[in-house]
Amino acid sequence: MPGISNTFLGVALLVFSGLASDHDAAIQAIRPEAIRAHVTFLADDRLEGRGTGTRGFELAAKYIAAQFEAMGLQPVGLNGSFFQPISFRTAVPVPDDSRLEIERNEKSEPLQWGLDYFGGGDPRQTRSTIRGSVVLVGHGVTASEFGIDDYKGIEAGGQIVAFLSAAPDSLPPAERAHYGNLRTKLDNAISHGAIGAIQLWDRETEKLRPFANGLRQSGSGTTAWLDQNGVPGGRRRDIRLLATFSQEGTRKIARSRRARQAGGAANRALDNACVTAHRRREPEHRGHAAWVRSAASG
Repeated sequence: MPGISNTFLGVALLVFSGLASDHDAAIQAIRPEAIRAHVTFLADDRLEGRGTGTRGFELAAKYIAAQFEAMGLQPVGLNGSFFQPISFRTAVPVPDDSRLEIERNEKSEPLQWGLDYFGGGDPRQTRSTIRGSVVLVGHGVTASEFGIDDYKGIEAGGQIVAFLSAAPDSLPPAERAHYGNLRTKLDNAISHGAIGAIQLWDRETEKLRPFANGLRQSGSGTTAWLDQNGVPGGRRRDIRLLATFSQEGTRKIARSRRARQAGGAANRALDNACVTAHRRREPEHRGHAAWVRSAASG
């Protein structure tokens, strides 16, 4: 047994020694000038931002494949290439065909796209209508390991949740990035039975990311990869981010509301109604999607 152990140890030492040598050689081969050359080409304006499915994207992909081939890497993609095709679908909002109204006391207050809110397209369907009461859930974060539960005391089942962007400052940086991610918040809303979501802009968010920037980016549409059955993101069940409200839009939805404490200081239930209708354009066709409605209570 000691001899076998020594033999394996010797092999291990030889292997690790070889890896260390290869690693050192690879490090020595890295040249700042080469990295700068790659970045300069890939970041050039002629690649048009390398957006998914664009000409610039294709050029960037071909460039990287050529570099892989020059390095001697072996392709394992489709038909012996470096590429693996993935289907995407993009839904682009059509502001002129979008409608969002707040209803309170049987009266409707229309909101203005670009001033009060903006929305995104829905890659899952061409037309959708969502109706339900709106409830504010703070940042929309549930992080029990840090003692945070913005849904505590809130009945979100069958409702549309409205949450502030980002995450509580009390979280460590890495966890704050995770829990502040929109996808994480939407998954959390789904787990609480919500049927839709609204994102609210506040002063702190405006400092970091002006509403005007988000509005401009919304014009690029919402893109999702499709699984083999054509399901966006491979998700059989998902939730709509119905709209992002500006500070002005947030004030309007909160105006004349009768809010009550429910759990933490940021958790307040909204008794007002909100109706949203949103149309968007997809590559193959044009469709219509409707946002939210909440009936006033009490």
